[in-house]
Amino acid sequence: MAKPTVIWRYNNTMTDSDYATLPDNFATITPGSYTILWLGSNPAGISNPSSEQLSDAGILAPETGAQKHTKCFIRNSITDGGGTIFDLVDLCSDGYVGGSSRYVFCISFSGPTVTEPTLEFWANPEATDPGTSLTTLGNGSPSGSYVNGATTTAGAPSTWKKLAGNSAVDYYLLLNDGANKLTAAKDLYFTCYMQVPPGLDHSIDESPYMILRYMWQ
Repeated sequence: MAKPTVIWRYNNTMTDSDYATLPDNFATITPGSYTILWLGSNPAGISNPSSEQLSDAGILAPETGAQKHTKCFIRNSITDGGGTIFDLVDLCSDGYVGGSSRYVFCISFSGPTVTEPTLEFWANPEATDPGTSLTTLGNGSPSGSYVNGATTTAGAPSTWKKLAGNSAVDYYLLLNDGANKLTAAKDLYFTCYMQVPPGLDHSIDESPYMILRYMWQ
């Protein structure tokens, strides 16, 4: 069994259809060179936004309740040099946030795996223990993570999880919907959002890592 080729994609239209049906609706992501930005407002069109501009577009913590992000952007640091915010993920923005959209993010495998692929959020991908030490990942308590996700390979999102680390299945996504390893080429889907809890009294600028984990033989 050879190592499968893996390609990350996102749907950059408002049409909730799969990659096999409408491949032109999906753009390719190069892992390590692209960043997902969850923002509270729209800084689109700002070339090479500064930290201050991104902060101004951040999610504001409410006094009560919780606040989801309103805009999800993909930032490309390859072709844009300074990292221009260049693409809005419509099905993960505005009224679609935390909704029923199914085909938002796609990970395509060219062949089988030994284990079921999982999607995880880590504080430090270089460490033996990836940890959840970031505030956005619960500051050591995964149940307090701001990141929420759902696997949508088999259907529209039905079970949302807090995503942080890999200490328990409750805090990462089984991308084949719990159907175990891949036996052939397959497109896997997920969606996610950021939700800030109330009462946060200081700004946060953190970048947790989105990790794909699987084994092959």
